Amino acid sequence: ETSIMKDDDTLSSPSIDEDVQCNECASPSKNGSQVEYNCKDDESILDLCCGENAWWRPVVITQAFRYVMNLAKYDKETRSIFKLAIPYSFSEVMEAIFEAIGIGLVGHYLGTDSLIAYSVVDILISISSELVGGIIDTEASLCSHAIGAGNNMLA
Repeated sequence: ETSIMKDDDTLSSPSIDEDVQCNECASPSKNGSQVEYNCKDDESILDLCCGENAWWRPVVITQAFRYVMNLAKYDKETRSIFKLAIPYSFSEVMEAIFEAIGIGLVGHYLGTDSLIAYSVVDILISISSELVGGIIDTEASLCSHAIGAGNNMLA
């Protein structure tokens, strides 16, 4: 627990709302005096894009992957989730690839005006299909619960 040295030489614990600066923390040395810590600027403490702990470095990526793999234990439930997740993930990747190919073909053969029209229509169709799909999924869930509860009037 971190303590803050007050003006009257008493220690108090910082609350969550207080912002503790680097040199406000005291560390008792052998003779009981206060030792100041060397602090870096706030920008260099949390330097995730250019520092030694940058997210793009292979060592950091490997450590993060190992941490995630330690969290997910491979058991029967994980295998059943992967059996469902891998085909769905593959189909989504293939759908994105084919959509990119379609956009490339429309842009190459029909021009930019046709590409703009294609993109706008694709966005509108996607929004409406997601709306209708959400209603259908909700209705399927509620109807199955109602039937399971024996409330056929609600279903």
